[in-house]
Amino acid sequence: MAVLVEGISVIVRRDSIARCLPGEWTEFEKLVPNATLCTDDYLARVGFMHPRDVESFVTLIEGLGLRYVENDEAVDIAVVCAQTGPAVHCEWLEFYCAQLDTPQQVVLAARLIGGTQELLATPDDWTWEGSLTAKGTFVLTEEMPNQLRFLRHEGSLDVYLDLTTGQEVFVGRPS
Repeated sequence: MAVLVEGISVIVRRDSIARCLPGEWTEFEKLVPNATLCTDDYLARVGFMHPRDVESFVTLIEGLGLRYVENDEAVDIAVVCAQTGPAVHCEWLEFYCAQLDTPQQVVLAARLIGGTQELLATPDDWTWEGSLTAKGTFVLTEEMPNQLRFLRHEGSLDVYLDLTTGQEVFVGRPS
């Protein structure tokens, strides 16, 4: 099986979760700050839309003993942007494009290296029609000040004005 890669995904080895967290899987699930968790037998994926939220989550789980980077290599945790790929080299993950119901419905997927199954794990209630892949806009962090102006915070969303289109843009944030 494989897990969805969308937005900025934090992918964690499940064997590392079992090794580092006293409550293992149940404890990890409690730490997930949003509804983007999906998993197969080997990997857990949590998705984010803002780099600061990724950093906060990675720092949290590193504090429990999981390791992100050693010697410029992902150890237990990989951070993967659907647009630009892994933040650091990761020898234990491989990526491929998974086709869903139609040839137009293609998403990025990650699986443990050597995996062959192409079944895709997605978050509960995830649909192609409402997905970031189908509807999202990607803005590099360094381009945000030039392209987006913060307007307000609504519930679990930050609302920006896209200066290039004049449209409002919504960025999901952990609650």
